[in-house]
Amino acid sequence: RIDCLLQDHAQQYPEKVALQFRDESMSYAALVERSDRLAEILKQSGVKRGQPVGIFVGRSFEMVIALLGIIKTGAHFVPLDPTHPKPRIQAIINESGVNVVITQSETSSLIASCNVTLIDIDHRELSKLESSESSSPLPSQAKQSGDPSNSLADTAYLIYTSGTTGHPKGVPITHASLANLLQSIAATVRFEHQHKLLAVTTLAFDIAILELLMPLSVGGTVVIADAETVRDGERIVRILKDLKVDAMQATPATWRMCHAAGLAATLTEAGSTGGVRAFTAICGGEALDV
Repeated sequence: RIDCLLQDHAQQYPEKVALQFRDESMSYAALVERSDRLAEILKQSGVKRGQPVGIFVGRSFEMVIALLGIIKTGAHFVPLDPTHPKPRIQAIINESGVNVVITQSETSSLIASCNVTLIDIDHRELSKLESSESSSPLPSQAKQSGDPSNSLADTAYLIYTSGTTGHPKGVPITHASLANLLQSIAATVRFEHQHKLLAVTTLAFDIAILELLMPLSVGGTVVIADAETVRDGERIVRILKDLKVDAMQATPATWRMCHAAGLAATLTEAGSTGGVRAFTAICGGEALDV
C-alpha cells in the first residue's frame, strides 16, 4: 500500500523532498508525520475502516496530506472539486454516503450547507503527534499480517465519472488496483527516486491520483502546480525549466498550450553538454494530433 511505501521511504531518507508547492517544500519525514497526525484526528472524529471521507481542498500540500491521512485510517477518500457546481458536489456526497469532509479555510464556506461534518485541515496542528491521544497503531505503522485495515482488497478511493454521457457514476478502486497502476506506470516510463513529476490535474479526475502518488511510491518528488499555473502554458513551461522537472502527464489540450509557450525550446539545455535533456510526456484523455 502507498502509505506503507511512504513510511519506508521516510525511514530510508527522511529529509528527501517529497512535495514542492510554489516556493515551499516538504520532506518525506514531514509528510508522514502530518498525515499520521491527520489520521489520528479523523479517528477521533469517528472515522472507521471502510468509510468514505470527502476531500474538498485546493491545490496545496494539504491535498496530498488529506488523501494519505484518510488511507491510514482504513477509510477511503472521495475527491470533490471546489470548482465544480454545487449540485454535482451535493449529489456525490449523497450517493457516496460521505458524512465527513476535509476542507480548508477557503473551501469550508462552499460546502457549509451540506449535511456533513467538516474538518478544516488549516485549523489543525499537524506538525506533531500527541502520544496520549491514541495508543492504537496506524495502518502504516502496523504489520500487514496482523492488521485487517491493510487488506489490498479494501477500497482506496471512490472516483466519480464526469457525467458527460449521463449521470455521474462512482467507481471504487481497491488498494490492489492502485498498487498495480502505480508500479506498472513507474516501470513503463522509468520513473525513479531521483525524478520529479509536475502534477497539473484536478484531484476529482482519476489521473490525478497517478500524478500525486506514483512519484511517492518510488521515493521521487511531486511538484504541485497551483490553480493559476495549470491554466497557463507559460507558467507550466517555466516550472518545468526552473525546477528541472523530469515528467508530466496532461491531456493533448494542455500539451498544445505548453507547445505554444515554447516547451520544445525549454527542453533544449544550453551549456557544455548541449542537446535535449531527458523528459517524459505522458498523454491521454483525447486524440493527440501530430
